[in-house]
Amino acid sequence: MVLPQTQLFERFNNVDCAHANGFDGCYGQNWMSNVFKVGLTGPNIDHITTGVRIYIYRGDLATAGTLTAFITTTKIATGILPGLCTIPTETIVASGTIPKSDIPPSVSNPLATWVEIIFDKTGWLRKDTSYALVVKSSWDGWMDTTSWAYNYSCPLTDPFSDYSLGGERVSANEGLTWDFIIGQSCLFEEYGTITSASMNLMDILSLRI
Repeated sequence: MVLPQTQLFERFNNVDCAHANGFDGCYGQNWMSNVFKVGLTGPNIDHITTGVRIYIYRGDLATAGTLTAFITTTKIATGILPGLCTIPTETIVASGTIPKSDIPPSVSNPLATWVEIIFDKTGWLRKDTSYALVVKSSWDGWMDTTSWAYNYSCPLTDPFSDYSLGGERVSANEGLTWDFIIGQSCLFEEYGTITSASMNLMDILSLRI
């Protein structure tokens, strides 16, 4: 669990993680993102996001530098599945950074692992609202890639079929533009806290389901 006194909210973690369908690389100007909507696979409640876990590994020589994760608001993309595809914006809600030495290398077994990133800048996520988890990594050569696992999102076999179109987005220019990866979602868990001011009776009852 990320931080004490937190709970799991949104997630795409429905896989035997030793058998992820694949990995995409994150390095330098090549950023990765996964969009999500509060309430799809977790409690549909306003909450303060405090951190995430992502299923990743680093290149064998990637011992220096940092990996940063941040949550942004989203907007509807134009030209790609109009009205269906959301992409990250430049508005950052929460963010945190870890040294890449904290990430197991690709020579480890299993290949990847769940890595926690605690947000030093926290922020509110609102129910029924879409956001994007963006990951970027410093880069110092071809062996210095950080790889984030994805799984295919199939509405027939995937219990989290709300991700059936795929949540993964990739950018080759530091987030200036984003490409939609159809049918794939990156493995993540988002954690947060709830204050009494953010809850009503229906919110409280939903936590008991």
